[in-house]
Amino acid sequence: MSNSTPDPQEQRRLNERQNHRRAVKKRTRSLQIQSFKGLFVLVLFLMISIAAINEFRMFPSLSPEIRDFLGAAPPPDLISIALLLYFISALILTFARLATASLAHGGFTHLGYLTGFYLFYHFAHRLADHFWAVFFTGITVIGLESYHIYLSFSEAALREEDEVDSFRND
Repeated sequence: MSNSTPDPQEQRRLNERQNHRRAVKKRTRSLQIQSFKGLFVLVLFLMISIAAINEFRMFPSLSPEIRDFLGAAPPPDLISIALLLYFISALILTFARLATASLAHGGFTHLGYLTGFYLFYHFAHRLADHFWAVFFTGITVIGLESYHIYLSFSEAALREEDEVDSFRND
């Protein structure tokens, strides 16, 4: 005689597996979406760069009171040294994250720094001379960071999918 009702313990185990599988699939979808954050930051950087190459003409000029409050812009040579130091340190951080497969990333932080460099050169009236230095620094750093983000989150999503597959094989 066969027993058509499943064992309560076996039923509970099946429910736990299904719930865990659903949770893992949900985390996998979240990781796949997060893997595109780097591309989003890259697109934002390109939009800011378009505004910068046009000397931010689409925005109103700062009033003389605000310019006086901010003070004089730093000399372009100091801005260039700061840009070089930023570039070297950003590369070191990004390569370290790539080497350790860390899920930490600094996409929006890089975007803020690069926008700041555009603005410093703009206020020093030397943006036209230094635009390409900031642009190629940004493309390099944000491109590497985007690759790191995509790679890290894609690998994490694959690990999650492997976990689901291991439950299927149980």
